[in-house]
Amino acid sequence: YVRPGTPLDDEAQKRATSVYFPGFVVPMLPETLSNGICSLMPKVDRMCFVCDMQVGRDGEVTGSRFYEAVMNSHARLTYNQVWKAVGEDDADTKAFIGPLLPQVQRLHQLYHVLSKARTHRGAIEFETSEVRFVLDNTGEVTQAGMLVRNDAHKLIEECMIAANVEAARYLLSMHVPAPYRVHERPPESKYEDLLEFLKEFQLILPAWSKVRPGDYTKLLKKVRARPDAA
Repeated sequence: YVRPGTPLDDEAQKRATSVYFPGFVVPMLPETLSNGICSLMPKVDRMCFVCDMQVGRDGEVTGSRFYEAVMNSHARLTYNQVWKAVGEDDADTKAFIGPLLPQVQRLHQLYHVLSKARTHRGAIEFETSEVRFVLDNTGEVTQAGMLVRNDAHKLIEECMIAANVEAARYLLSMHVPAPYRVHERPPESKYEDLLEFLKEFQLILPAWSKVRPGDYTKLLKKVRARPDAA
């Protein structure tokens, strides 16, 4: 829908991304596209690009393929609705989801499998906090609070990570030039500063030349279990 070199493409490049403010959004693309024909809507056909993955019981992806398709969304569910159904066993929400509930439950099971596999690989999970503002009719802030992330949020994240990894593998296998986000190890001097800081709390990490991502994960678990953890 957005062709290279068109006014739409030029404007999208200038904006770079959609900007989210409390109560409204400044979209990168016109709402006719972003909230219309390019947006998933219940019971409406939409063209899409599929990452079809086979996942083993150990959470490892054993195969994947990409293809164009037409999908028809069965329902629009919020994060809180999904969490109430699979995490809180809320009868009313489960009844609302109806025949789609088994699929939602299987997806929740898949999340646990994928998450366990990432932990086994030593992947680091950063728990971040997001502030939610409530505005009145004049745009004044009337309330502020922390958004609580639940398994429904993490479920989507795990599926997105898995799809992104398979996309990267596919591009590499096809020798397609593309930018990759690579997390390099921290500079040795910064790491030494961290070791000195940890010593104050009787916490240790391996030497810079030997540390692995799994070591950071183990350290974070120890920190969260401490009585003085914030």
